[in-house]
Amino acid sequence: MQKIKEVFWNTGGNIIYLAATWLMTVVVVRLANFEAAGVFSLAMTITAVFYCISMFGMRSFQVSDVTGEFSDQVYFSSRIITAAVGMALCFLYCCLSGYSGYQIGVVLLYMLFKTVEAFSDVSYGFFQKYNHFNYIFWSLTAKGIVSILLFSLVLYFAGNLLITLLVMTLGAGAIYAFYDLRHSRRLVDSFLSRDSSQIWKLLSATLLLMAVHLVTPVLIAIPRVYYEAHFGSELFGYYSSISAPTVVISTFVSCAMMPFLPRYAEYQIQQQQKRGYQLLVGTVGFTIVFGGICYLLSLWMGDWALSLLYTPEIVRHAAILPSIVVSTTCSALVMCLNSFFIATRRMKTLMVLLLIGCGASYLFTPFLIEQFAMAGISYTLTVSQCIQAGCMFILACIEIKKWNLPKKENNDVC
Repeated sequence: MQKIKEVFWNTGGNIIYLAATWLMTVVVVRLANFEAAGVFSLAMTITAVFYCISMFGMRSFQVSDVTGEFSDQVYFSSRIITAAVGMALCFLYCCLSGYSGYQIGVVLLYMLFKTVEAFSDVSYGFFQKYNHFNYIFWSLTAKGIVSILLFSLVLYFAGNLLITLLVMTLGAGAIYAFYDLRHSRRLVDSFLSRDSSQIWKLLSATLLLMAVHLVTPVLIAIPRVYYEAHFGSELFGYYSSISAPTVVISTFVSCAMMPFLPRYAEYQIQQQQKRGYQLLVGTVGFTIVFGGICYLLSLWMGDWALSLLYTPEIVRHAAILPSIVVSTTCSALVMCLNSFFIATRRMKTLMVLLLIGCGASYLFTPFLIEQFAMAGISYTLTVSQCIQAGCMFILACIEIKKWNLPKKENNDVC
């Protein structure tokens, strides 16, 4: 019963926050146009890469740190460093990208918004560690509601995406300061650590984890950025608007599975092979079934839903929705399998597997997009992530099989 409550609090808040983020893509089309939606989506795509650097993969490491290897203060202090590095690298990329000043402004402001989110994530790690999942729910709910309200109102009255993102970021910062930090102080004595050696030790320990988390958004960004550069922001705006609702698949699966992440580490320590198989097959099966339901819904009511949400003209591109649902389900499946390798600390193996998918995305992008245009984006993601997921599942099964073997034989697959 306790696990069900944890799943509800964690998943419920994330779904509300996701819904608010998705509504922004609807609002920008309704109040502006598809070109503005393309610029906004480009910002979301680019910042997803640098947001991973800000996060440094630490949330998964933090919640599965069942032995208390690092203190709460070390986790918070390290986030200051990683957030600064992520923001600086995003600025450098924008300066070298060749984008217009307006596009760069939108990207940097959205990155600032994501930086606030990165600091909130540390607090969410505290809340999860001390079994206060309800704090996560209320924080995400407040951020979601405030963000979409400010985004809509400011864009309506100011008609400027730059001003809109600035005000929205200030709103998110206020919630972080007055809710997340306040509740974190009740659980943690202090936030800053003076032990620099422990901070650098944590950063070294999670460096490979950060690289692992970085590969997936890079894989997704490759076909998206390629398409925007060759076909323009307006057509990319159509694609991003159609794909926006499907993000609920990966987000729902990720949030639903988060409370179960420490179980892999526990089963590995206890050498519970049967339970390991059950958890692996159960999470993979849940993801596939949920994705299949969404696929059927996209066939049944996709055109109607998209025309209702956006404008009737989007229907001429709606045929790509089912293929996007498939590619997003593949993304959710990869994330689901990621959790096994992260919790069992098989980071080198995971990195190799993710690089295989990223390489496939790079190789297939030019051909598939030139052949199938907009649909080529989802085709590229589906092919590359299917290759990835298949290899990951096989190696996860091999790893679990070794749990009952003598310790000397239980080495990394790589």
